[in-house]
Amino acid sequence: MDEHPPEPWYRRGLRGAWAGCVATAAMSLVQFTGARSGGRHPPPIETVRRFHVPFPGRTPRGASLYLRGIALHVVFGTLSGALYGIVAPRKLREVSATAYAGLIYGVSYRGYLPALHLHPHPGRDDPRRQVANAVAHVVYGLTLAEVMRATDPAPPELQPDIPS
Repeated sequence: MDEHPPEPWYRRGLRGAWAGCVATAAMSLVQFTGARSGGRHPPPIETVRRFHVPFPGRTPRGASLYLRGIALHVVFGTLSGALYGIVAPRKLREVSATAYAGLIYGVSYRGYLPALHLHPHPGRDDPRRQVANAVAHVVYGLTLAEVMRATDPAPPELQPDIPS
């Protein structure tokens, strides 16, 4: 028998959203540092920059570009964490969360982003940025797993008695 009572999907989703937000902050440290070491924009900033190129008007630059890129990154990471929280098993969290982060990396940076010309394919990108990006996704997965574990509800026998 499972030692944990079932938790409603929406609570798992909220915990996952929080975990995804924290994990995005942790991964960004690696991702942004690695991209900057190669003199390139970090992947979320590059994506926003390229998204605006075909549209008429002024392409965002400087602080505006970074603000939009960071906002997009946090929203995507938070929503991805919410989805993970809803569907992920409690067991083998590090394995499932790291595999999930690898799936996000593969689908995004080897899939739709290059196909839409929003980011270069890894084979045509700066190797330092790509290594940092891949490592950052591992950091995302491990952080996601740990925050989910830290926010797991306590088993009934460990919950405090609250008089009614």
